Amino acid sequence: MKKRSVLSLLLLSSLCTVFLYSLEETIVLGKEDNWQGLLLGNCVLVEGREGFLDIILADNEYTADGSTDLLLHFNSSDEITDLPHYTPVVNNGSITHKAAFAGSGSGVFQHQKETLVLEGSRHSLFYPGVAWKDFSIEFWMYPATLEEGETILLWQGSRIHEREITHQELRVHVQGQRLVWEFENMFLPPDLSPFTVTVRGLTLLIPRRWAHHLLRFDSSTGLLEYTLNGEPEGIGYATRSGREDGTVYLPKLGENPESNLTVGSYFTGLLDELRVSSRFVDRPSLYKLGTQKGSFTTRAIDLGYTNTRVLAVEIDDNTPGDSDIFYYYRVSNNLLDLNLDRIPWVPFPSAGPFPGNVRGKYLQFYGELYPDGSQVHSPVLSNLAVTYEPDLPPLPPSGIRGEGGSNSITISWDPVPDEDISGYLLYYGEKPGVYFGQDAMEGASPVDVGNTRDFTLTGMENGKLYYFTLVSYDNADPPHYSEFGAEISVRPSKLGAAR
Repeated sequence: MKKRSVLSLLLLSSLCTVFLYSLEETIVLGKEDNWQGLLLGNCVLVEGREGFLDIILADNEYTADGSTDLLLHFNSSDEITDLPHYTPVVNNGSITHKAAFAGSGSGVFQHQKETLVLEGSRHSLFYPGVAWKDFSIEFWMYPATLEEGETILLWQGSRIHEREITHQELRVHVQGQRLVWEFENMFLPPDLSPFTVTVRGLTLLIPRRWAHHLLRFDSSTGLLEYTLNGEPEGIGYATRSGREDGTVYLPKLGENPESNLTVGSYFTGLLDELRVSSRFVDRPSLYKLGTQKGSFTTRAIDLGYTNTRVLAVEIDDNTPGDSDIFYYYRVSNNLLDLNLDRIPWVPFPSAGPFPGNVRGKYLQFYGELYPDGSQVHSPVLSNLAVTYEPDLPPLPPSGIRGEGGSNSITISWDPVPDEDISGYLLYYGEKPGVYFGQDAMEGASPVDVGNTRDFTLTGMENGKLYYFTLVSYDNADPPHYSEFGAEISVRPSKLGAAR
């Protein structure tokens, strides 16, 4: 007997454990739903190590402003430019998504004469007859071979003066494993005589390494400055003296309508973030990531029932270097409170236990992503796993019994064995399954009888058959209601006989 008792207790304990464990449920954001309903700020979704989507900081790509004339991200072969100032005349290039300095792609060039040729509109700098003032030309380059004469940018035109045709050319090319910027007859002396400015780099370029190249012109001094990765490489002056103190010559394109801008002529390698601006760019972007934080906001997760308790939040993230992610949550039984930002965000640690007694029907997360100090490494968030215990509705009352008296009916039942039961609703009516009774002095159906186990309705009509059922409710706010219990029928009479 003793062994049987012990075995019975163990079996009961095991069943209880299984029952309690089965109440826990888990939702995985990211891995299961591909971050459905996610809002991102300065962040993007990328394919992660397991083929699911990860959240990372967006690369520090340029955005067009009022001075941007040309901007090539090379993220898509369908969208050549971000601005309508240029139309591709020839587009034999391709895009790779495996190697890019910033964004999702870079332009691939494979030693062709005409890889990408752009025709400028009348709103562009490279339109016949346009006069320039301050300007900047910049790009990221990943050379493969650095062969002599490889040309990154080429524009050719001509101007006519007194029936004389003067050739004009802008050429950015490789010479002696260095980059050279040549402006032939683009800067106009007052007498329109031939004038060429050449700015040469000093540093030997390294194949198969990304480097930033910038040429900028200051129209107030005539300075042409070439920088490599933000460091000065060479200067020239578009002035009469060839120095800072001479008369400044400003660039002006001739009227030749056949002049187009060619990108990557006989160049082998990758280009990214090619930008032409009608201003002197003082601070170019030299880092893959910016200094600004990124953010994400998940959808409001429906946990099924009000007052549901959040047990744990397991985070799968990676923070290389000194990058970081800060996490916040908010919870409510009312979805409108979240949609209208009535509930403040609460910080919680990415590791360790989740704060205790977090309850609600709707749960939402917010996060802030920060790059490392070198602005190279981004934190990565793969998924958020939320384990919670639904605050399920209570069981319906059982063992419902009824006894009729004279103009009264007493209903009794077995109490529901739940600790959080707050009371019961007694439903009554005159037809099976239809509980809209109004005869009782205690009120119309349903009557809130409180947390008791029997209740008497008075004022009932003798001889009339009434139908009854009960619903239990718990102490949640708002409360959860059980399903209807069993239905019984009772007919009151002066004799007090039960039916």
